[in-house]
Amino acid sequence: MDKLDYLILSELHKDGLMSFVDIAKNLHSTPCKIRRRYEKMKHDGVIYGFITSIDLAKVGYEGKVFLLITLASNVKKAETVAYLMSLRNVIGVVETIGPSDLIAIAPITDLASIQDLITKTKKAPNVQKVEFYCISNVDFPMGRTFDEMLNKRCIDIASKL
Repeated sequence: MDKLDYLILSELHKDGLMSFVDIAKNLHSTPCKIRRRYEKMKHDGVIYGFITSIDLAKVGYEGKVFLLITLASNVKKAETVAYLMSLRNVIGVVETIGPSDLIAIAPITDLASIQDLITKTKKAPNVQKVEFYCISNVDFPMGRTFDEMLNKRCIDIASKL
């Protein structure tokens, strides 16, 4: 990747709906060149899609719960992950290294929704223990500070090239 690629990424993180024409104007380039670079970054796996950030509070959620899940020894995690991903509101499950084996993330509406999710998680195959943490942050998937940080990082890299 070169300077222009990083600047394109920076522009995309300012506004994911920005057109190639607008990006080209901001970067003093041409829309065709910006589109070619964008398509190459998609092909190379640098860009694999865009996610719309949502304020979950505006659609009825109060926060998020992180479920720290410990599994039985020597089990295949895929079955557990598939079960967890089938649960209502679970938006992601990741494998971890540390005191737990998996972390599941879900937006929550109230205490009853937390209790229901924990009860269902405990019924998942191979689950031994479930701990949880709740946060009142309702940004999904990331807040504006992440976008600002990534934008700054792309500009910093571009300035060194």
